[in-house]
Amino acid sequence: MKANIEDVTVISTLEIYHGVAGGPQTIFANGKHQAFLDIYVVAADSKLNRIELSESELKQVVSLVDYETGERLGAGASQGWEVADDNNGYPPLPAHEKAGEINSHHVKENAPSRLRLYVTCGSQALKRTLNLAVTVRLANGSEYSTSRRSSAHMPGPHGFVTVSAINPFDYSKPELWHIKDGQYNTVVSDLDCQIQVLSVFDNSWSSKYVGKSRFKEITVQCFEGTPGNQIAVDASAVKICELKSYSEIPMLFRSPAQAVAGWNTGDSFNFMSWFIAPKAGTEVGLDHGEVPMESQTANIRRKFKIGNKDNRNFKAATEASNMEFKIYLWTLSVQHSPLTQFGWSNNTGRREVRVTDKFGNQSILALEFEYNKELPRAVE
Repeated sequence: MKANIEDVTVISTLEIYHGVAGGPQTIFANGKHQAFLDIYVVAADSKLNRIELSESELKQVVSLVDYETGERLGAGASQGWEVADDNNGYPPLPAHEKAGEINSHHVKENAPSRLRLYVTCGSQALKRTLNLAVTVRLANGSEYSTSRRSSAHMPGPHGFVTVSAINPFDYSKPELWHIKDGQYNTVVSDLDCQIQVLSVFDNSWSSKYVGKSRFKEITVQCFEGTPGNQIAVDASAVKICELKSYSEIPMLFRSPAQAVAGWNTGDSFNFMSWFIAPKAGTEVGLDHGEVPMESQTANIRRKFKIGNKDNRNFKAATEASNMEFKIYLWTLSVQHSPLTQFGWSNNTGRREVRVTDKFGNQSILALEFEYNKELPRAVE
């Protein structure tokens, strides 16, 4: 009959190792970033026959404790620290890149049972460096521990490991960000981007006052210095804007814009629309179609039109590099003096995006958009 955890009466070897290369581990105190730890156990029955234990069996009897106090991890001075059975997918810092490798030399020599555990530290934890030991409590009531405060202390060279936690990285600081302007690309000039006027006298549309459509790609780059880091920016919760005319009719956007502005210059009216951190492949810009516009004259009706055959008023967003994201600015200028007096309403101001990096750090970055400036700025 196969032996199991209930048959264990003796622990002859109990050791704890870092589960990664590079010595003492450092993690971010964000409650997500993990330290990798390996527990090695050699167990036997009352006749000193070795019993091989599975990970599920080891989980029943193994606990991580504070080496200095013997308290279970998460209690006493280690409040804010937690242990888990599963890897949540955040990689170790570059100094410990060989996560997942086990201490194969130890396995070959002693062939012990092995348990991989993962430790996190929350931002509220007061103690940021811990020496972690391991305790085993058997079904018969026996206890074995590598904690120096335990009455069942098992001395040895591998009785504890040191894990330190550093403050989560704060991406909300404006000084960490550089906003780089891009070059304008004119996609439509003097073609199918028009104000059309219908006279009720002859019931025909006359196309005139053609527009100029162009866009630029603005790069927002972060100067956080952790080697190999990568950020992801989520703008899905950012306010979605519709540029509205004096008649409260929305403009035509290919995908939702997050900020818009309009103004008049001479005999033309203009507007800008910003698309923040669109996913690669998302089409940003102006869509096909038309919207009606109010007129000062009862006998004249006007509409704004982008022709169905013109696909140049929008483009697919490109992939951003590791520590940056993109903002697309689309501008349209239409020569039409009868409409300049009406103008367009602005929908600018503060917009917030969520920035997450590959180590689980997360912050809110605030951007300020102004109706008369093409580039936003990072603000507190």
